[in-house]
Amino acid sequence: AHGAAASGAGGPADAEPKAPAGLAELGFSDLPCGGPKRPDRLGGCAFDVCGRHWVPRYAISQVPQARRANLLRGFSFQAEKARSGAAACKRCGDKIAKASVRLGYPTKDPRGEYGAIPVWFHVGCAARFSDAVL
Repeated sequence: AHGAAASGAGGPADAEPKAPAGLAELGFSDLPCGGPKRPDRLGGCAFDVCGRHWVPRYAISQVPQARRANLLRGFSFQAEKARSGAAACKRCGDKIAKASVRLGYPTKDPRGEYGAIPVWFHVGCAARFSDAVL
């Protein structure tokens, strides 16, 4: 687990339950029971390559007419080299190092230009979800 416990002796009673034995060979040995809940994917988005924004279906009319022809449709995730090292992986919580490959998909968020932003994962963390991230 990341960080220190807020209270308690730190003994076995305080330990987070782990996945049952036998799942280690599938890569789930370090996941807590039930695994982390990843942010919901926002389906049906287009990607604005000019502005580098995900555009939900309901917001396509907000994209300037001249840029609509450049929207990429039919993609559900993006892969890129991390530009700054500031983003945190939504699975493990660790920062994604600058220039390392990261994977992301759009999720609803009012901070985004059109109400969607990508959530980012380390490649290895994305592969460890019980349901496919990509």
